[in-house]
Amino acid sequence: MKSLALGFVWSLAVGASAKSIYEVCQSTQGKKSDPTAGCPTGTKYVSLNDTRAAFKSIQEAVLSLPQDTSPQWILIGAGIYKEAINVTRKGPTTLLGATNHADKCKCNSCLYHVYALIVYYRCSKSCHDQDNADTQVLTVAPNKWATWTGKGFYGDTPEPVPNEWGCTDFRAYNINFENRAATKAVGPALAVGVAFARASFYGCTFRSYQDTVFIGKNGSAVFKGSEVAGSTDYIYGFGQAYFLESILSNRGPGRLTAWKGDDRYKNTNGAYFDKCRIAKSPDADPSLNHVGTMGLGRPWNNLSTVAIMDAGSEVFATTRWADLPNSGWPEGDVLCYAPTVV
Repeated sequence: MKSLALGFVWSLAVGASAKSIYEVCQSTQGKKSDPTAGCPTGTKYVSLNDTRAAFKSIQEAVLSLPQDTSPQWILIGAGIYKEAINVTRKGPTTLLGATNHADKCKCNSCLYHVYALIVYYRCSKSCHDQDNADTQVLTVAPNKWATWTGKGFYGDTPEPVPNEWGCTDFRAYNINFENRAATKAVGPALAVGVAFARASFYGCTFRSYQDTVFIGKNGSAVFKGSEVAGSTDYIYGFGQAYFLESILSNRGPGRLTAWKGDDRYKNTNGAYFDKCRIAKSPDADPSLNHVGTMGLGRPWNNLSTVAIMDAGSEVFATTRWADLPNSGWPEGDVLCYAPTVV
């Protein structure tokens, strides 16, 4: 069995537990003249209805950033933004949702204070020439091929993935990313995809039904005090994903994870869940009894690694781990560290 790579997990936990330095910037109080007061110099401001904003589209603000290694910040006013966001620049990039409650973001409290909602309506069910990546609401990667799911044991793509890296430090605070392509799991409908980049999310929510969160090749991401909602393989990928003090909301029967491993280089790829809660989503069909309907995952190849630590749930199925149908790949490495409440 593979090691848990505790050094990797610990380093992410330390980074994720740091108190936000953007609370003053995110606050809307006492900012009648300048909404970016208290923000880093040069912060871009986006709003759908505030005339002080330089941008009404988040993607327009992202595209205005220089393609260099300088740190950049974007403050997003409350509203429903119907767009897809693509971050390709290498320099540290931070998206900040305007809120007066950023300092209270813990395991469940932050979910009621996410005011910037970014939605996208696209599903790859009937588009056979599409890859899952074509459905993403937020993409953090250097190029199109980097976030492709691909096919086969290692996720091969139609074109070679260019050997380049994207954002070295992408961060998002108090933002809701949602793919509304369908109201049930009918095909891939991603809320976020990260590949060849490093990302972290604080007090954010990610909502879809199938394949909600994707961490792809050479991608790593931390989710702290956040929520991921879905029903079918709604956390999946090839890279490193670490969830701390977050909620995994089950919107229907299915599996939480589907993960691939890669033995072609030394790595700690896997999905790691620490002090998380797995529960029925508040918006799930109330006529359905979700108790015992959700499995923890199924390996996407036989190098898969998933670790569940100090977790609690009332929706675990009796058979918590299952094979991926017709894959020929048996269950991969599964690590459960007590105390795990089921």
